[in-house]
This record gives sequence, structure tokens and C-alpha cells, in this order.
Amino acid sequence: MKRKSLVGQVALVLLSVQILMFGSFGGSNLPTATGHNLQLFLTTAAQELLPFLPQTWQQGLVDQFPSLTQPVAPIRYSPYVPLAPLAVGLGYVLGVPLGFISVAVFFILGLVGPNLGIFPLAAGGGLEYFRQPTFGYLIGMIFGSWFAGRITLSPSSSLRQILAVGGGLFLIHCFGLLYLVGSCLAVLLFEGDAAYFKWQPWLFENIRNLSWYSLPWDAAFSLAAIGLGAPLRWLVSTLTTPDATCRQRPSSVRELEPASP
Repeated sequence: MKRKSLVGQVALVLLSVQILMFGSFGGSNLPTATGHNLQLFLTTAAQELLPFLPQTWQQGLVDQFPSLTQPVAPIRYSPYVPLAPLAVGLGYVLGVPLGFISVAVFFILGLVGPNLGIFPLAAGGGLEYFRQPTFGYLIGMIFGSWFAGRITLSPSSSLRQILAVGGGLFLIHCFGLLYLVGSCLAVLLFEGDAAYFKWQPWLFENIRNLSWYSLPWDAAFSLAAIGLGAPLRWLVSTLTTPDATCRQRPSSVRELEPASP
């Protein structure tokens, strides 16, 4: 049994690393994912769309939703980087072990790449990157990608796809939160209570920004990534499915052969 194309597997890994690099630099500001803020965002979008609708539709919508004619409070936006959905999506599309390897290569390249003139992480990367609050989330991406590929290794179903999103994001954010809390405990251990109270606001701010505000968007984009990536699984299986190298002769030929003594 041989793989159809080792070159194809390497190309998939390199392409996946490139996609993760684009995701690292492709951050944007999205509406902060709280109920009230998202409601304001949808109301503002509806108000902007309203003038382009027929007059009868406009009047009907205004009668149904009087808030469309009222001023809306300012919308809060938060920075968002889609690395977690990309890790889950690649784990689903590439499967085990290619998804796991791709994210692991991206992580290692983020640590050693700056010494080679390669900067895959928007914050710079390097061996000192463990000081960044997002370091634990990068570690979690490796295991989240593995889980998404492992849970969908059998014939994929809607339930397995949902489990891939839920379990993958759980691992990513679990590693990220544990690293944040561990950082504060290390400061408490080595620098004392005074330093801990200085770091306490930093801890809650990062938990809020990196998990509380980002998790709803991570879930939405992860589901979209799996939905869009489902057809690509066929291409990956074509490049990586084992292929038998020996062929069996017809049974009629085997029957004519003399039996071994």
C-alpha cells in the first residue's frame, strides 16, 4: 500500500500554512458579540437597506418595527482574527494527520520563522512570543484541528460536523484561558500580591476580548468553514487515499497453477 502522492500531501500542508498566515494578517473589526450590540448592528443595517425597498414594503416594515425610524446608539466594534475557524476548518477538510501537521507547522514557523526572515504572525512571532496573551490559543489550535479531523474521520454527518466545531473550539479556548490564568498565577508566585493586582485587569480584559467576544464569531465562521470545505474533502481524499500497488490475477489463471508440494 502506497500513498498516491506524497507531493500532494506536502502541497496541501504548505497551502494550509499559507491560508493560516493570511488569516493571521486578515483581522478586522466586527460588532462586539453581545446581544444588545448585535441588535443595534442589525437595526442599523435594516435602516440603511430600507430606502432601497419599494415604498409599500418600507411602510409595512416601519409599521411592524417602529424602531427603524428612531436614532440608534453607537455600535461597539472589537478586533477579530479568524485563526480558530481556519484551524477547525482545515482539520475537517484535511483530516488526521494532515490538519494537525499543518497547524503545528504554522505554530513552529511562528516561533522560529522571524530568525529566517519569515513572519507568519501579525504580532511578530519569535521565541519570545510566549509572552503574548494569545500564545495559549495558538497551542489550542493544534489540538482543536486534530479533534475536528478525528471526530469526522468516519463518514461525515451533520452531528459530527457540529461536534467538530464545538469540541475544536472548546479545546482552543480552554488552552487559551488556562494559559492566561497560568500566566497570572506565575506572576503571583514569583512577584507577589502587588504584581497580581496589577495583572488582574489584564487577565479579565484578555478573557473578555479573546474568548467572550470572539467565541460567537468563532462558532459562526467555523460552521461556515466546514460547510464550504465539505466539497474539498473529496480532493484531499483523492490525493491521500491509500492505493494498492499489486493486482490480483483472474481466478481462472490461479486455478490452472499446480499446487505447491
